[in-house]
Amino acid sequence: MCQKFFLYDGEWNQVLSFLLASASLRPALLAPSTNASRILHLLYYAKDGLGMFKDYCEIIAEYGDNSQPIDLSLLKGKESWEKKLQELWADIDSWWEKAPKFKMSFVPITHIWQHWIKKGQLIENLITTIRNDKIEELKKVCEKVNFLSDEKAVLKEVQRLEKIIFLIQVNKE
Repeated sequence: MCQKFFLYDGEWNQVLSFLLASASLRPALLAPSTNASRILHLLYYAKDGLGMFKDYCEIIAEYGDNSQPIDLSLLKGKESWEKKLQELWADIDSWWEKAPKFKMSFVPITHIWQHWIKKGQLIENLITTIRNDKIEELKKVCEKVNFLSDEKAVLKEVQRLEKIIFLIQVNKE
């Protein structure tokens, strides 16, 4: 659509690019479903010194490509951030209190869940790191989240734990 305007390196192209950017930046952030980010990807800046503006437009465009509108409450200042953070901590604490009581319809999975929330195990380590605000362990948290995002790896871990839990129960009897 817009590419036909950018065939020549001229002043008109620069003006058009600025107009399109000014019309597209806000919708790309606040209403990504408008596909305003597509316009930002097409902008053309031939003049020196506009590289940073082009980079800025690309960053906003990439954000808009994710189709997730920006949360305006995050822009309201430090107090709003702190309030949101306190709410998040409260939600985490509330969830963690309930976690040991979670029951799954398939009993062996409940046993695996109970294992994962024990001290030093997968879920407990993840939640403790977040609850204690251990920013230095962020890399470990990311690795655990990536692990939990891999369905095959989780299934393999569940199968491994199933065998261990079965052996423990057999030895108790």
